[in-house]
Amino acid sequence: MFARELAGELRRLRADSGLGLVQLAVRTNYSKSSLERYLNGKVLPPRRAVESISKACGGDTGRLLALWELACRPPDSTTNSGSVPQRPWMPLEDGAGDEAIAGDHAGAGLGNGGDGVDRLARVASPGPLADGELERGGLPGEVRHFTGRQGVLKELLSRVETHDPAGSVAAVYVIDGMPGVGKTAFVIHAAHCLAGRYPGGAIFVDLLGFTGSAPLSVSQALEELLAQAGVPRVQVPGEDGPKQALWRRLMRSRRVLIVLDNARDAKQVEPLLPQSPQCLVLITARTKLYELDADPVSLPVLTDQEARRLFVAVAGAQHCRDDEALEHIVAGCHRLPLAIRLMAGRVRHGDPIAEVADDIAALPEETKIRGVFDLSYNSLDADLQRAVRLLGVYPGIDITGPAMASLAGTSQAGGRRLLRGLAIHNLIERIDKPTGHSGEHGSQSRYQPHDLLRDYARSRADVGEPAAERQAALDRLTAHYRAVIHAVEQQHAHPEGSRPRSVGLVFQDLAHANAWLITERANLLACLGTSPAGPADLAKTTADLLNQLSYFRDAGHCYQLALTHHRKTANRQGEAHALGGLAEVDWLRGHYEASRHRYEQARAICQEIGDRQGEANALGGLAEVDRLCGRYEASRHRYEQARAICHELGDRQGEAYALGGLGEMDRLRGRYEAAHHRFEQYHAICQGIGNRRGEADALCLLAEVDWVCGRYEASRHRYEQGRAIFQEIGNRHGEAFVMGAGRSRPDVRPV
Repeated sequence: MFARELAGELRRLRADSGLGLVQLAVRTNYSKSSLERYLNGKVLPPRRAVESISKACGGDTGRLLALWELACRPPDSTTNSGSVPQRPWMPLEDGAGDEAIAGDHAGAGLGNGGDGVDRLARVASPGPLADGELERGGLPGEVRHFTGRQGVLKELLSRVETHDPAGSVAAVYVIDGMPGVGKTAFVIHAAHCLAGRYPGGAIFVDLLGFTGSAPLSVSQALEELLAQAGVPRVQVPGEDGPKQALWRRLMRSRRVLIVLDNARDAKQVEPLLPQSPQCLVLITARTKLYELDADPVSLPVLTDQEARRLFVAVAGAQHCRDDEALEHIVAGCHRLPLAIRLMAGRVRHGDPIAEVADDIAALPEETKIRGVFDLSYNSLDADLQRAVRLLGVYPGIDITGPAMASLAGTSQAGGRRLLRGLAIHNLIERIDKPTGHSGEHGSQSRYQPHDLLRDYARSRADVGEPAAERQAALDRLTAHYRAVIHAVEQQHAHPEGSRPRSVGLVFQDLAHANAWLITERANLLACLGTSPAGPADLAKTTADLLNQLSYFRDAGHCYQLALTHHRKTANRQGEAHALGGLAEVDWLRGHYEASRHRYEQARAICQEIGDRQGEANALGGLAEVDRLCGRYEASRHRYEQARAICHELGDRQGEAYALGGLGEMDRLRGRYEAAHHRFEQYHAICQGIGNRRGEADALCLLAEVDWVCGRYEASRHRYEQGRAIFQEIGNRHGEAFVMGAGRSRPDVRPV
């Protein structure tokens, strides 16, 4: 009675938390199959499992443990007597349990062409992730020649100093000001001044409020904040409410400086604010965001003296001896830092200061700032003018040399020269953001235009770049991304070795390939969204890779793009494959009914067009969803169907994954020898076809069964074999998982 009551309480707790089994498995370090049995009442969980589930879901641990104590007592005991079993996870019905197993994803690869180890690693790896796979927060570098603002800075620092970290609310400041006034430069400078007071670190997120592309949604911004706070993507809840709760819970015990740059409005910002009085939040916006409970800090244009100092710092004192001309220039630029930098760049590169002053004086007053951009643009050579126009075509947020090279139809070196030339003229700014790859001349620099320059570039492109040329540039950009994504895909297929050169890029290893994709994904998604050619193949491949990296929302977006294109072009096979991808994203985010529906759609299409391989993949996905929902007999039946089709097609890999899934069904029911036999078949096939990751996965599954059956030495040996393969192929997730299995089972810990 008490066991069923405990299971019901745990089910309700998980439902209220909004966590899917995938996220709960990662947070608790218990496999999904174990959690399924605990929540369904098949197995009484161990004490530490109850504690872990309660902590992950925010439950009343004391009350749950009291219920657990009652559930552990023999049926004839009273509430005041009786002994607690040594291992309180014995089966209540026909299954048998375990505490943390390695092989919950043996059959996962059938769902959408992935492999079991990848999904195993995402769901169950308890150890440290590979270098670069957690996005740690930090501040961008300071803007060169930052000048002035001492009065506003002193005021802000004084107000922060008086904030009580033991109070009840966070310190939140909104720095507002007109476009081009230098809000981002100021907030970065202020954040660097304050960073030493916040030992929990700093987080910087560009909310893209006025970039011309879509601003970050609240959901996207929360994901970015959590990632920079060190939360692996797979642990991020799927719904906005739990995301916000996790973010605020993390910040509750940390003293962190948070910068939210370029906010669109208060609605975008309010859900992102921590509730910890120890945190400091600095927000930049074009408007005052009156709706927020925040202190306003208005940033005016530079004073005349500050404007002069900035101009001299950029142009060089030797070029600025004409005080009258200097006065005319800073006045004509309305003392806006962006405009001043543009004109100072002209002087620094040879234009006489008096001539620049005359040019500004000749501009109509009502279009003076636009005229400043025109003067800077007209001073460029033809190649750089075209580069400005191409920036107006470019759909991304920031840009590297290879991307510019593809837009311009030039060499890698040519693309880098164009970006350096624009930076020299202060039209774009180099930013500190790692690309994760190296090219022929080392790491690629990354540049970003100001929002006003982006708008100006678009207007120039509309007038000066024919529509056919604009489209050709986008097509070249798409081709560039297709080539690089292929290189990333090759790293995933063969992580143990570097790939051949592709458009000048060489990924040192899988970690660098993944880092490039993570860094570039916003630009890549923007490119996919603007191409009328509908590069469905690129969208599908990108989605598969992002899915493996646990960027489920972005992966779903790419699958949806592919699905839309395939439906427009009546490509039924492509439609089925895209539906399968969306179904996998759904179940990974805990949306099991939605996943089932999409897999059923994909299967129906495959049956209609005679795509037996696609049908097998859909059946594998349906089997996985059935297993996650506790429908074990249905799951077993679907795995049998998938295996039969794969055997018929000679698809040895698919057959191996189906065998792994069938072994899981046997193991869940306590039929350990039958499961062991299935896993041996799975291992033999993977070994025969050279699937090293599948081989390692099968070894871990065998090790688990050996451990449950008390064959500890055999279990240790298989774990060591699996770990050796993971090390050989550079799969840090798999290696970390084996180490985690050792931590939970001291009697089989690999040496």
